[in-house]
Amino acid sequence: MKGFLAILFFSFGFHSDSFIRTDGECLTTLKKYIKQMESFESPQKQDICYFMDMEYKVTINPKFKNVGTRKNARIRIISAKKYYSYETENLKILYDLNEMIVITDIPKQIIRSSIREAQELEKINKSNLSKFQEQMLEGAVVLDCRHKEAKKDMIIQLKLNPKITAEKHIDRVSYEFDEKGEYIKEVIIFFSNDYSVSQQKIIYHSIDFNYKAYKPAKIQDIIIKNDKLLSAYKGYKLIDNRTKNR
Repeated sequence: MKGFLAILFFSFGFHSDSFIRTDGECLTTLKKYIKQMESFESPQKQDICYFMDMEYKVTINPKFKNVGTRKNARIRIISAKKYYSYETENLKILYDLNEMIVITDIPKQIIRSSIREAQELEKINKSNLSKFQEQMLEGAVVLDCRHKEAKKDMIIQLKLNPKITAEKHIDRVSYEFDEKGEYIKEVIIFFSNDYSVSQQKIIYHSIDFNYKAYKPAKIQDIIIKNDKLLSAYKGYKLIDNRTKNR
């Protein structure tokens, strides 16, 4: 689940308004970014908490008129040693050392599961993500790597190898970092022409590795008090899978 958070990988060209960097510098910056995002997943210290506020914007390929509209999503993530939450407009996923809770608004339901399910899912996601990240950089070609003169942000763009494009439908990826290449600001994923989505933009509004607003609590207290659902969840169907998986 947390592995859901770490995202993708471009660059060399001449621009009159930019400072050109070498391919090696660009790839070093990308590897640094990947490592930083991996470290976001699981703080090791008890008093450390991470926070991420990000936004997804999807552009549909005009060739696919029947795929419907894809809603943009604002995602907020809190990650601590004994707590994790993933929240969008209509979905919340939370888990601690005891259980996992999934809350959906459409349909209105709350699903409680054993922590083992969350741990197994996280293990699979981390393994798949790590493998995919290695594949992303293999054979990738740097198309663009420069600093904007006006904002001084760093732009890196990668052309992925044909095998990845064939398997994942991802043609290239563009990254925008801060001036020093330390903080990711935006990622744009460009898909191949035969895919239903043209591009997906990921905007990082905030990444905080020392988040102070989180107050430790049992996640069951977010939905239940005195063995009853809180009024905020009136009308929600409660599904308890914990006893089934013991």
